[in-house]
Amino acid sequence: MKKIVFAWLVGLVAWAVLVPSTMAQTIDRSRVAISPFAQIVPGGPASGSFYTFLAFTHPSLSTAVSQIEVTVSLEGPADGEFEPSADRSETFTIGAGETHKVFIVATNHAGVNPTTNTIAFGARDHFITTSSSAAPFGNVRVLTTNTTPTVADGNGRYNNLNQISMWGVIFHEANGAGFAMEFIGDMHDSTVLSTGNGSNVVDLTTGRGIN
Repeated sequence: MKKIVFAWLVGLVAWAVLVPSTMAQTIDRSRVAISPFAQIVPGGPASGSFYTFLAFTHPSLSTAVSQIEVTVSLEGPADGEFEPSADRSETFTIGAGETHKVFIVATNHAGVNPTTNTIAFGARDHFITTSSSAAPFGNVRVLTTNTTPTVADGNGRYNNLNQISMWGVIFHEANGAGFAMEFIGDMHDSTVLSTGNGSNVVDLTTGRGIN
């Protein structure tokens, strides 16, 4: 019994050491943002279909590196609801001054389709496609691939999500309108500045509060 308890304690200590360092990389609001809801309904305007659209712009802030790589994923739906199966994310690099678009849409959509409508889309358009027989919903996660978002380069510039402007909509084709998406983690000036005793002042020099 003592050996079992000892092994359990060793495992717990190892978890306590390893997990926080990993979590710090993936929940840092300089690196990740979440939009709580996205929806895709296949069909066409007559059937009340929905798709989700997002745009990401690198506005060339003085605090930003020239290229920032991000991964956008739809979390929540089962692997089988994507086409190809389990292909729920897109990773791309946004250069200074560029805008990239992401469409989360049913694979058989007549218009928003890079296969059948090649002239309308280019290298800065990215697609997460869902099955034509499913109507999935979930949340959108945006993550920078750089794991040191608060460390500046030699020129004092940062590779993090704070340097990117983002916008999204869940588009309802029947009425040509939609629901604007909010990104939790994108409101970077919502920061506790102190504990009340004048300590723990937060440095805001990493380009925060600009989206």
